[in-house]
Parts: sequence; structure tokens; C-alpha cells
Amino acid sequence: MSRYFGLHTAAELAVPLFLALPMAHLAARLEYQQRKWQDAGYNALLHWARRAHLETTDSRPERLVARSLAQIVTLNFLLFTLGLLVLLTLYHLLRDWLPPGALNLPLTWRHLWFLAGIGGIVGLRLQKSIALFAASVAAIALVYLL
Repeated sequence: MSRYFGLHTAAELAVPLFLALPMAHLAARLEYQQRKWQDAGYNALLHWARRAHLETTDSRPERLVARSLAQIVTLNFLLFTLGLLVLLTLYHLLRDWLPPGALNLPLTWRHLWFLAGIGGIVGLRLQKSIALFAASVAAIALVYLL
């Protein structure tokens, strides 16, 4: 994406990175939903393990693993493709609305690493981790302000 739009500095890359943050949360939700869908396969595997002599073709482990892999690859490909299309469209529209000097903020690569770290924390499904992160940022901000 940086080559597509000609983004080379940290300040220029901050906008698409910030726009991509909600995708981490969406991906975590999709992964949770996919694990719920996999419960049926797990139950079929347990049933197969208990009654291996009554083997059916749908509950054999290799078929369950192949189905699970096909499902996760398909979901991740669709999420990536849809997310990239939305991100490209939003950035293209937002770039036209921003004033010319808006992307010349005094940001460094350290700021982008921090922003990318936020994406990792937002991607966690634990609300306590997000709250702890917000409290940590607030504490650090208070230390610097005092």
C-alpha cells in the first residue's frame, strides 16, 4: 500500500495504519466466531474417537482437519481482501479531504511502532487487557505532564 500511494515517511504511513486499527478488532471477532464453528468438528472428532468401528466419512480426522484448514484459509483471505479494499478506498477518499500539510506531522518510526502495538492489543479478545493498556497510557501521560 505504501508503494501504491507513494508513502515513504512515518507521518504519511500513520493515517493508513490508524485506519487499519479497527481491522484488528474485527479479525479477533471473526477468529472467535470461527472457533465456535469449529466446535461441531471437535464434537464429531470426539464421536469418531469413541466409536471408531462405526466410522463415517464425515467424521474422519483427516476430513475434519482439511475442512477446518479450508475454512480458516477462506475466512482469512476474505477478511484480508475486504479489509484491504476498504482501507484503500477510505485512504483514497480521506487523502482528498485532508489539507496538503496534514500528512507532514512530526511523527517518527517509534510512533508507528507504538500505533502498531495498539493494534495488537485491540486484537486481543480480553477487555481487561484493553482497559489495562488504556490505564497504562493514561499513567504515562500523567507522568510526562507532571
